[in-house]
Amino acid sequence: MDRVEKHAPWRDHDRWRGADGIDWPGFDGLEAATFRNEQALSPEGVVGRIASVSHVAALPTAEREAVLDEVRDVVYRHPDTRGHAMLSIPYRVDAYVARRVG
Repeated sequence: MDRVEKHAPWRDHDRWRGADGIDWPGFDGLEAATFRNEQALSPEGVVGRIASVSHVAALPTAEREAVLDEVRDVVYRHPDTRGHAMLSIPYRVDAYVARRVG
């Protein structure tokens, strides 16, 4: 996923954050919160979940299938996931709020 997603615009988190947390003219007082969740899926459910991600779904067919084959390889062969009926995908959402000044 990282190899496929690395050029997505949301990956450049630090582009808009200055040393004090925010670097947007007219805004101040950045507040941040982190939310975590886990999604339990079967191994094929994990493959389906990855297939539904927009930057994977939009790939040309051969590239998309290559990515999904890599995912299958991990979920069916990696020591941490091999043989498990259910797998857990951890999610983290970082939320930011800034107040407009002036």
